[in-house]
Amino acid sequence: MAYEPIVPTGLHLGTSHNVPDAVTGHLFDSANNLRGHAAWQWVPNRLSDHTPTIMWVGLGIAIGVAATYVGSRAVSLIKRRWISSRGSRKAASGPADIYLAPVGLTEFAKPESTGLVAVR
Repeated sequence: MAYEPIVPTGLHLGTSHNVPDAVTGHLFDSANNLRGHAAWQWVPNRLSDHTPTIMWVGLGIAIGVAATYVGSRAVSLIKRRWISSRGSRKAASGPADIYLAPVGLTEFAKPESTGLVAVR
């Protein structure tokens, strides 16, 4: 929060009945008699309390994004090389005039194919 209560000496803030570990703006003395309400003052730099946590979360997100990008580029390159090398080789079994070609380059391509089709 950006505000802190001003609590005079000898008084303390009341405890909340609804929220655990929370306080209210009521001021009480040592005998728990109500003495008034606390005034609140602006504290300009409360974010500094959480800066290490925010920094580590941000660093983790940045590393995750970078690793995803590098990994996807590597997989894309490997996949491209594999497809281009498979397109120029003869099929391992079958007639000698059958070659493997990438789907979409022939009229025989079917939606259920695995990525390569036989071409005569």
